[in-house]
Amino acid sequence: MELNLDNKLALVTGSNRNTGEIIAQTLAHSGARVVFHANECDGSAAMAAQGAGTGLSVEGDIATQEGCAAVLEQLAVQGLAVEILVNNYGTASFAKWDSVRDEEWL
Repeated sequence: MELNLDNKLALVTGSNRNTGEIIAQTLAHSGARVVFHANECDGSAAMAAQGAGTGLSVEGDIATQEGCAAVLEQLAVQGLAVEILVNNYGTASFAKWDSVRDEEWL
């Protein structure tokens, strides 16, 4: 399948390992420039980015306002404007999306 992602900039949250890393690598192999993300500043996002050949990474706990701000600041410092967002990182509950309380959803 041809995705026509040449030079598009994608941010994949939680892409330092597991499913997120596979998604990010697939986008990179499809021509996208991928920004790898990790919640913690442990270098795993940078390592994953190097492995995929993109060299682009950000770190911050996106479950918090501060972490989101840190990720956005890192993107800005690198002069990066995200065109594709894959929000891979998240948590799960047994609630259904149409009946979950706002607090649980957030």
